[in-house]
Amino acid sequence: QRAGLDDVDDMHALIRETLTADFDSFTEDARSNYIDSWRTERLVQQVKDVTKLTLTARVDGKLQGIVVGNSPEAGVGTIIWLLVKAPYQGQGVGALLFEHACRLYQEQGAHKVKLTASNKRARDFYVRQGMQEEGFHPQHWWKIDFWVLGKILDT
Repeated sequence: QRAGLDDVDDMHALIRETLTADFDSFTEDARSNYIDSWRTERLVQQVKDVTKLTLTARVDGKLQGIVVGNSPEAGVGTIIWLLVKAPYQGQGVGALLFEHACRLYQEQGAHKVKLTASNKRARDFYVRQGMQEEGFHPQHWWKIDFWVLGKILDT
């Protein structure tokens, strides 16, 4: 479902928890930077802008996953974060979030969705979702390797 303002604190907590626990390729500086740059104030602006993508997945009423993305630009939607708490990874939560994100981008007129993945496990997940690897950036942001992936959306 689309995120609301009442989801913002839970979203920030999920970002902080996920980046701390699951992003072993990230340096401490990278983690701190991303956590600080996605504080509640930025998430509030993200949620308020209906052209931007902000989705949540709840299981038993508790936030277990999110998707955060930019507004489509020239027909391309960019997913910034697709994060799922560890106990729910591999159970279809991420796949449903990705599918819903693609559908919403299509509704906004996007013909393609793109993102970067910072580890092979994430890269493999996105390939299973139908994305194609379009590039590889060794030692990119924060000296972390990133894969660039894209998917052409049905029109």
